[in-house]
Amino acid sequence: VCDYLAAIVTAMISTAAVTTFPDSACFSSQVLGTLYWFLYGTAFVISLYEISNNQLITGTTRFIQATLRSYGLAFGSLIGVWIAAYGGEGRWEAVEESCSVKEGQISNNLWYLLLFPGSAIACLMQFRVKLVHFPVCFIVQCVAYGFQYLLGTVWKQPEFLANLIPAFLATITSALCISITHRLKIYNLEVKREAYLLEKKKNDDDDKAGAQHSSRAPEEGIVETVALSGTTPGGGEQSARSHHDSNVIAFVSDRELYTKNDTSELLQYASSDLWFCLLPALYLLVPGSKLLQTAFEGLVSALDSNEGDGIGVNQIDSLAASLLVVALGQVIGLRLGFMFLWLCSASWSKLTRGS
Repeated sequence: VCDYLAAIVTAMISTAAVTTFPDSACFSSQVLGTLYWFLYGTAFVISLYEISNNQLITGTTRFIQATLRSYGLAFGSLIGVWIAAYGGEGRWEAVEESCSVKEGQISNNLWYLLLFPGSAIACLMQFRVKLVHFPVCFIVQCVAYGFQYLLGTVWKQPEFLANLIPAFLATITSALCISITHRLKIYNLEVKREAYLLEKKKNDDDDKAGAQHSSRAPEEGIVETVALSGTTPGGGEQSARSHHDSNVIAFVSDRELYTKNDTSELLQYASSDLWFCLLPALYLLVPGSKLLQTAFEGLVSALDSNEGDGIGVNQIDSLAASLLVVALGQVIGLRLGFMFLWLCSASWSKLTRGS
């Protein structure tokens, strides 16, 4: 309901703006900018990550959820434009106009430097990142968004590379920042060498002990372990018996990262893996804008009875292909990053054991 109401009100106000200021106001930029905190692009990327990791049930469910909710936002925007009858019949053409033909566009790149810190901090607040962890996560965000800007805007590289390389570097940066801050005793976060090794637990008792340990809030002086062995945003391996052996359910959405204790029904922040810094960084790469734009263009094309030349269908296909390229680029970058960390950890472990 909140998504629908936000989309309807945003579309109505934006339609009034493009009707009053047709030469400077851009519908798509206003709607995407306002609904930025309602996008489901990160959930879409994580769903593809889980599917590529053979977690078909959770991945497919998350994929469907992200797609349906994005179409819900698009449908709400469509209703808002339809209600805004004061724009006249020409409001549909004004809504579909490209922002590149509008006047008053931001040409000075210094605006990005001024607006980025506020957007990054707001993103960390939305993901409920602890205030004490803001600096380390902000560094990861700067690396991800900075390299995407350099590759995509400055060096004009393909969208696939402009998303793969930032996701890869963000994964490496997150691990390095946590290791360095722990070594300098700034945070009580630690990346153990075994965390990157895909080793199975010995027995069910170890599973229960690990679950009970992770369900307790970290006390002062106790190290929060960064566990990457699960390769899932929740930080735990998905198996057929894990739901029976563990009393902790880890789940990730586009806005939350928590662990839930079934016995006490309490939610607590799960800052025990790299995902709590990676998810806000991936959100800044904005894959959700293309998902929402694809859904909106598809609905407009389906309701437009005057369009029979197939141009709208081609545009939708182009947007959908671009969305998949962006999402798969980030997924592959994440997997390459975790693989690189695993290789480094495994090599170091063998070298130290040999010595």
